[in-house]
Amino acid sequence: MVLVVRTQYCRLKFVTMRKRLFGEDGCGQRGASLRSRVGEQSTASEGGTGFQSLPFSELMKRDWADGKLSSRQVQEYCAGAAQQGSTSAEVRALAATGARGNCPQNTQRDIMRILGRPRGAPELYYAKLPLRNRNGVMEEKQHPFLLPHEYFAKLYNEQRDFFGQHVLGGAGELEACWDMLAEHEFVRSNPYIHGSDAYRKVAVPLGLHGDAGAMSKQNSALVLTWNSLAGQGSSKQTRCLITVIRKDQMLSDGSTLEAIWDVISWSLNALATGKYPSKGHADTQLEGRQREVAGQWLAEGRQGLTLQMRGDWQWFCQCFGFPQWNGAVNMCWICKAGNRQKPWTDFRQTAEWRGTERNHERYLADLAGSNPPRIFQIIGFRHEGVVIDVMHCVDLGVALHVVGNVFYEIVQSKVLGRTQAESVGALSRDLASWYKAHKVPSRFGALQLEHFKQSGKAPKFRGKAAVTRHIVPFVVSLCTKYNKGTQHDQFRLACATALASFYGALEACPRRMSMECKCELAKFGREICSFYAALSAHNAPKTWKLTPKFHLLLHLVEIHVPRWGNPRFFWCYADEDLIGQIVEVAGACHPSTMADIALYKHCLMRSLSLSS
Repeated sequence: MVLVVRTQYCRLKFVTMRKRLFGEDGCGQRGASLRSRVGEQSTASEGGTGFQSLPFSELMKRDWADGKLSSRQVQEYCAGAAQQGSTSAEVRALAATGARGNCPQNTQRDIMRILGRPRGAPELYYAKLPLRNRNGVMEEKQHPFLLPHEYFAKLYNEQRDFFGQHVLGGAGELEACWDMLAEHEFVRSNPYIHGSDAYRKVAVPLGLHGDAGAMSKQNSALVLTWNSLAGQGSSKQTRCLITVIRKDQMLSDGSTLEAIWDVISWSLNALATGKYPSKGHADTQLEGRQREVAGQWLAEGRQGLTLQMRGDWQWFCQCFGFPQWNGAVNMCWICKAGNRQKPWTDFRQTAEWRGTERNHERYLADLAGSNPPRIFQIIGFRHEGVVIDVMHCVDLGVALHVVGNVFYEIVQSKVLGRTQAESVGALSRDLASWYKAHKVPSRFGALQLEHFKQSGKAPKFRGKAAVTRHIVPFVVSLCTKYNKGTQHDQFRLACATALASFYGALEACPRRMSMECKCELAKFGREICSFYAALSAHNAPKTWKLTPKFHLLLHLVEIHVPRWGNPRFFWCYADEDLIGQIVEVAGACHPSTMADIALYKHCLMRSLSLSS
C-alpha cells in the first residue's frame, strides 16, 4: 500500500516537470551504458557520465551534488520521471538505484557507481591519520584526499580549455602575475625559480586556504583548498578541494593537522617538480597506477609553486602556532608588537614595533630551536607567504566597528527621532531609501538596535562582509549630514571617508598596482587607524573600541599590498563561498563517510560547471 501511494505521488509531481523538460511526449534519447564505481579508470565524456545528458538528469545531479537533494529523493524523482515516460537511460538508471527504492541504504553507493569518476577529477587518495574516535581515544584511520598534483594533471589532460582559463588565467596573465611577484626576494629565492626565467611560462603560482565551517551547532568541518594565483573565474572554477575533516576528529595536540600537512606537502612538492612522485607520502613504495606513472610528467612540463596561505587569524594560530591576538608579550605574527611591550595600539610612524617585522629567517630564529610547523615542508613556501585577508581584516573587522559606532552615535544624538526606537526606525528607512537610490547589490534588512549595539558591549555592526563593505558610503553620507563642526565630528567624518576611499581604491586599481596606487592605499589605511585611535582615546571603552585588526590593517597596506598587489585579488570571498558549499554537503552526509562523499560531490559539481 505504501509503495502504491509513493508511486502515485511521484507520478503527480512530475506531470508538469516532464512536459517542461522532456516535451509533450516525455521522450529523450537513450545513452551509453552505466558508468563504473568511482575510483576505477573509466571517465565520463561530459559532466561525469557516458550518457547524453538531458536537463532533468542534470538538475538531479546538480542538486544532489550540492546537498539540496538526498540520494533517496533522486531515486524517487527519477522513478517518477520514468513512470511518466522518460526514456533517458540515465534517468532510468537512477530510478533503479537502491533496488528501486526498496533498499534505500544502498542508493548513494549505486548513484556513485552510475556517475563514475567526474571528468577532470583525480581518484581519491587515502592516508592514515591519527584521529579521535567517538570515545575520545586516538586511533589511526584512513582519510581521503584529492591530491593537488593529481588534480593539476587531470585538469590539464582532460579539461585543457578550462585549465587555460581558470589555472593559467588566460592569455598573458601567468607571465603578468610572475612579473609582479618576482620583484620580491622571498619569491626569487624559491629553488625552482632561482637563476632562470623559464618558469614564467610553465610554472603556476599557487595559494592555499584553510578554514572551518559550521555543519551544525555542535560540530564544524575544516576545509583545505588550493588555487592558482593567476586563475580567473568563480569559486567553483578556481578553488580545488584537498580534503575536509570534522573538527571533533582532530586531536588537540595538533598531530592530526601535522599528519595532514605531511600528505599535502608531499603532493605539492611533486607538483613543484612537474612530475609524479617516485615514493609515497610516508616514503613508502608506490603500487598500481601510481607506480606506473612515477617520474612521468604531470602536465607536459608545467609546474605548480606554492607561495601563499590565506585564512583568518584563528586558522593561522592553529596552522602555524602564531600568537593569539591577546598575547601580552607578542600578539602579532608579522612583527613583535604586543599588548604591553611595543604596544600595537600605537599607529605612529615612530611606534616601537616598527622595524621588528619578520621575514622567514627571523621567524625561524624566534622559534628558538622548536621545530617549525610541517606546512613549511613545502619547498619554497615561506613565512612571507602568510597573507592578511582584507575580508577578515577590514570587512569583518575594521569596517564593522566604524559602521557600528557611527550608527550608534547618530541614534543617540536623537537627530532622527525623540526616542531611541524612533531614531532606529528612521535610520532604517533612510538606509532603505539610500539602497533604492544607489542600486546597491548587497543589502541589510530592517535595522534594529541590536544590529549595531548589544547590551554591555561596544558598538559593532552585525552585518556580513559584503553588506558591510557596501554600506560604508551611506555611513559617509550620515557623517557629512550630521557634522556639527566639532573635532569629534570632523574625526568621525575623516575616518569614514578614509574607509570609503580605501574601498574605492580596491575597486579601481588593477591587480598589479602602480606605485601611486600603493602609496594612496597606505595613506588611507593609516588615516583610518589614526582617526579611529583619536576617537577611541576620548570615548573608549564604551564606544570606538580599538581591536588588533586595526594593527593588521597597517601591515596589509604597508607590507602585503606592495608584496601581493591589490588585496581584492587575494581576498577570501571565493574561499569562504566554497567552504559554505562544502559544509552544506558535509552536514547532510553520514559521519563515517562524510569526507569521501563531500570530496566526490565537489568533483561532480565542478565537472557539471565545466560542461555547462
